[in-house]
Amino acid sequence: MKSKAPEFSPEYLRSILEYSPETGVFTWLEDRYRVKKGDIAGSLNGGKRIDIKIDQRLYRAHRLAWYYMTGEWPEEQIDHKNTDSLDNRFDNLRSVTCAQNSRNRTKQSNNTSGYKGITWNNMAHKWQPKIQKDGVFYYLGTYENLDEAVEVYRKKAIELFGEFARF
Repeated sequence: MKSKAPEFSPEYLRSILEYSPETGVFTWLEDRYRVKKGDIAGSLNGGKRIDIKIDQRLYRAHRLAWYYMTGEWPEEQIDHKNTDSLDNRFDNLRSVTCAQNSRNRTKQSNNTSGYKGITWNNMAHKWQPKIQKDGVFYYLGTYENLDEAVEVYRKKAIELFGEFARF
């Protein structure tokens, strides 16, 4: 999802907010609306992200952090390397494509194996690792031993996704 670049410069952003790359926290440098100088900027959006309101428009804190540090509005998406969308430390952020960002997802909530990409095959009564890239599904066999299935998945994920592989 490409978000619209702000109508203000990085210099303007730096004049109203201070960003700590070590903590990922923004603080206000001046009194504005209902906030005081020194207050932490932003509020939780559904408990999943931090939004900061600047000049009557909401921005995602991780995108503002990127803009603040690089001077460039992200072209596509900003990924949280550790998958914690509230952790906006600069060394935890990277500019990625939509496909790269989706590869860094954690296991789904309905996962029963405890591992991303590993499901139980009821017909074979074995664990089955599978992975997808660019619309192609890779079925990696079936295994009686869960650890063996996990290792097969890990190797294929590294082969396909490199630094974006998530287990």
